[in-house]
Amino acid sequence: MYEKILCISISTALFFMSHSALAVDGTINITGTVTAGACTPTTPTVTLDSINAEAITATLSDGLTNATPFTIVVNCPDNGQPILGIDFDPTNADTNTGNLEQTGTATGVEIALFDKNGANTSSPLWVNLNNGTGSTSITDAVEGDNNLNYSLALARTGASVAVEPGTIVSALSYTIRYN
Repeated sequence: MYEKILCISISTALFFMSHSALAVDGTINITGTVTAGACTPTTPTVTLDSINAEAITATLSDGLTNATPFTIVVNCPDNGQPILGIDFDPTNADTNTGNLEQTGTATGVEIALFDKNGANTSSPLWVNLNNGTGSTSITDAVEGDNNLNYSLALARTGASVAVEPGTIVSALSYTIRYN
């Protein structure tokens, strides 16, 4: 009997304690937005201008004049992603130079990538694919098309390396980054 009374007393005490724990002391107001979805990029195909093997005399330190511009257009359904950028996959990068390796029949040459979205578009910034230096960011993405401008140029794999004629073939994967 004593056990029943003790059990009922404990149950009653717990019942009243639980109600006092449910007292409302404040409210958290929550708001948010569901957007239409992520931004969608284009998949550009860049055809480099034909160039004589003897004309490819420059390495990056010499400056390059054979650049071919291209644009990645990123279409955003709304401005829910105000800052976006491109991160390039370094899988096909030359670990020594940071340029894009190519698998065509031409030898002694690789592809340099330049960011033309910088503040000084007359002097585009070289993108080192090994560490992403020079990667593009747009800080004021808009609803609709956002243009990320780049250029590609051929460069020797080394200052004393001969360039042999042939085809240039490569691919560069990228990921859109939302900040």
